[in-house]
Formats: sequence, structure tokens, C-alpha cells
Amino acid sequence: MNIFNVAIKIIGTVIVLAITIYLVELFIPFGVEREFAIINEQYKNIALERGGLTKAEKNSLQDELEKMDNINNLAINITSFSTRRYKEKITYDVKATYSYSTLMSLLSRKLREVPLRYERKFPNRKIIN
Repeated sequence: MNIFNVAIKIIGTVIVLAITIYLVELFIPFGVEREFAIINEQYKNIALERGGLTKAEKNSLQDELEKMDNINNLAINITSFSTRRYKEKITYDVKATYSYSTLMSLLSRKLREVPLRYERKFPNRKIIN
């Protein structure tokens, strides 16, 4: 093997590696969005069952979401427990921004931000005496 063939193989390997990294980074936001939705789905079910969330449950939700890596600008707007009558709408709205670094070319990276939102509105099914 001469030096030309070795150089071609090295360059080819670097290009294949860069494409692989690019494709892996392309799917990162999908995983983060799914994790965000799974956490919110649990608390949405609690709010649906009880007619809203307590302050402690909201704080617990915020703590769980803040444990996710690179989550910024977290805004939680959820109807409080026992503030809505039967059949009144309960609002469940959580917004955040996910920041991560992506490969732009072989030697440069760029910080990208992906907005995350989980919004549901449903009628209160809890009867309060």
C-alpha cells in the first residue's frame, strides 16, 4: 500500500464518522421531546384524576424536568388543585427550551435550541363538595 491509499482510507473514515455523528445528533431532540412528554404525561394524569396539581406536585414536576440535561427557560402553567368546579377546563401547559451542540462541518459546531411544549386542556372530573 502506498501513502495515497492510506490517506484516502483515513479521509474516508473521517467522513463516515462525521456523517454518523451528524445522524446521531439529528435524533437527539426526538429523544428529549419523548422524555419531556413522558414526565409530563405522569403529572397530567394526576391533574386529571384530582382536578389539578398541588404546589408540592408542581414543585416535584419542576424538579424532575430540571434534572433533564440542558433544559432552560422552564415555564409551568397548571391549574391548581380544587380551584375549578365540575366540568370546568383544567389547563396543563409546560414550556421549556433544550440546548445542544451540533456538528456543522468537520471542524465546527453550533449551539441549537429546540422549543419543548406539552399542552393539554381537559374538563375537571372531580366533584368538590
